Amino acid sequence: MANQLDYLHQLNAQFEQLWQQMNTKLTTQEYGAVLGYIAAFSYNTVTSVQRITGLLGLDSALAEEVLSRLTTIGVLQSENGIRCPECNLLFGKIENVNDLEREMFCYGCDSNVEIGASDIEVIYTLQRKC
Repeated sequence: MANQLDYLHQLNAQFEQLWQQMNTKLTTQEYGAVLGYIAAFSYNTVTSVQRITGLLGLDSALAEEVLSRLTTIGVLQSENGIRCPECNLLFGKIENVNDLEREMFCYGCDSNVEIGASDIEVIYTLQRKC
């Protein structure tokens, strides 16, 4: 319990740092939306620039900057996600883009699909602290 409380205090300090860095670019309402969105994350939650722009209405450049800053201050971690070109399902992760297999099985389509560089996107998940 003490570890979780310490983590929450640390998270609060990290969000305060985000606000100090972004208060000239984010409105108070946008900051509150980001804070509420991230606060609802579990460790299995995955987000992306595309998702934040759709859900919170931020333009893509601002969403990318917010996610990048949240990664830099230790709230989020970034990875390379693989999105199916047929059904748009995010179905895998890859550490090194150079190791990408050209054909992969998508469980959303229930078939093998051709994967290219345009099917890779940066995805974000919570940093594991507790």
